[in-house]
Amino acid sequence: MRFAIQILLAVSLVSPVAAAAADWQLTPLLGYRSSDLEYSTGIVCFRAPCPQSAAAEDDWLYGGSLRLALDDRWQFELLLNRQVTDLVSNDRLVGLAILVPEGTPLEEGGSLPSAELRMVHLQAGLVRGWQLRSVSPYAAAAAGVTRLSADPSLAFGGTPDGDKLSFSLAAGLDVPLKGRFGARVESRVYAVDLPQRLGGRFLQSELVTGVSIKL
Repeated sequence: MRFAIQILLAVSLVSPVAAAAADWQLTPLLGYRSSDLEYSTGIVCFRAPCPQSAAAEDDWLYGGSLRLALDDRWQFELLLNRQVTDLVSNDRLVGLAILVPEGTPLEEGGSLPSAELRMVHLQAGLVRGWQLRSVSPYAAAAAGVTRLSADPSLAFGGTPDGDKLSFSLAAGLDVPLKGRFGARVESRVYAVDLPQRLGGRFLQSELVTGVSIKL
């Protein structure tokens, strides 16, 4: 519910800007993201060995960007994307009963089964562009919230569920195509705040591409 309210607030902030802007641009995005999210499970091992740490695997993401022109150099951007990946442990496990429901099978090698980890970034920020002969390089900065949720949520002694403060920096290229269409390639780095018990802030890096349309 709180996340839905945050989306509505972001849209309400965008609307007055959209009304005054000369043009705006919508870009569906697809890319690949890596993360250094790794934390101690905090599990007390009554029957050793058991998983002492958990980490998020690299995986694909999808989302979209809405940009609103403020002048010939600056744009306002609303960014929303989603990644579904695995939260895994490389530690071998004996005594699964203390972590996951009874009857859950071990994976090959006796390791703990993975949990599905979902990450949703919702951010707003500014984009500064430069117009060259055939391409338009740009730099961007944004801030917002990142929602993390895992299933099963009790795997690995608990997961960093909930809405977290996040920031991002990006650099990319917009390439005009035919008419109102264009292509975009972008590299972006995120910093997401976590409680100290889960290692504090973690970083993510991604490479995305998409086809934009001016509306």
